[in-house]
Amino acid sequence: MVLTIDNTPPVADAGDNITIKSIGIASTAVHGSASDFDGDALSCRWMEGATVLQDWMPAGANGECPPLGLSSLSLAIGTHILTLEANDGQTASSDEMVLTIDNSAPHAAPADQVFMDLVPPYYCPVRYPISTATCCIMCGQTAQMKYAPAIFSQLQEGHR
Repeated sequence: MVLTIDNTPPVADAGDNITIKSIGIASTAVHGSASDFDGDALSCRWMEGATVLQDWMPAGANGECPPLGLSSLSLAIGTHILTLEANDGQTASSDEMVLTIDNSAPHAAPADQVFMDLVPPYYCPVRYPISTATCCIMCGQTAQMKYAPAIFSQLQEGHR
């Protein structure tokens, strides 16, 4: 009598859904794990749709997949469905988690000599030196002046 045992597919666990602020991208990592009933060596990778975010890497002895550090990725503000795939060398499985990146509130930063490009509705195609703190908004949104009302009023009234 010959007993044949079929391979049992691995199980991927992408972890819980998380929500972060955009300012937290640099310090955030997504953690997942994988398990295999057969005890096969496992490898893991992270995807967003068809895009590989982190290629195949071996899982740890306890099934921990290498964390996906967000600081090296170009993820926009919004909702991202991330997929963790686990492979035992014969079959693969996957699990999804939702990463939501909310826009961080602007924060004032002191500056000695900061230049600011003014855009509509101020229609000033030149750069103005700002000697007081300015408000910096992440992710390429239009910068807005803060703590410089006299300069702001002057530019607003005189350069439309």
